[in-house]
Amino acid sequence: MNKIYSMTVAELTSAAVDFIKQNYPKRYKKSLEFKDENDAALCLCVGVLFDNAGIKEDEVFYTENGKPYLKDGRFISVSHSGKYCVLAVFDIPVGVDIERVGRVKKSVSSRFFTENEQAWAGDDEVRLTVLWTLKEALSKLTGNGVKMLYDGIDVLPLTRGKSIILDGKKITAELQFLGDYVLAIIKSN
Repeated sequence: MNKIYSMTVAELTSAAVDFIKQNYPKRYKKSLEFKDENDAALCLCVGVLFDNAGIKEDEVFYTENGKPYLKDGRFISVSHSGKYCVLAVFDIPVGVDIERVGRVKKSVSSRFFTENEQAWAGDDEVRLTVLWTLKEALSKLTGNGVKMLYDGIDVLPLTRGKSIILDGKKITAELQFLGDYVLAIIKSN
């Protein structure tokens, strides 16, 4: 079953925080390390989403690069930005990223985007955010983290509903717009 779980920090109740404290103690402890209140709330939201998906804290493991995974054959990916937190639970490899439009500046395009991508995006904040979320989601799919952003992989076909081939695997994407946020879901078939 492939499913996207999402919530905003405004939906985080005191009862949910108490629940996370009791049932996801590592996640709760991690939330206390954040100086920013919103970042702490997003951390707690991840715990709520894990619970909504039926994932217990001791079922989540992390690779050297910090990619979360489960040992039961399901694939997961987590992202949060601003007020949103998102969890993808799929039966195929998946990567998700969410970002608020306007946070990705044109200055990053020369470092992370191919020439084709830079030409397509120009100064358009929505297009810059679309490309960024696609690249971030792809890096989460592969587990290579930000290193993937430097590898010159052109994600422009994904913006047009086409697939790309990476390491012999077909990569597809879905984009969703949640108000002024862009959510990218990258899948490997």
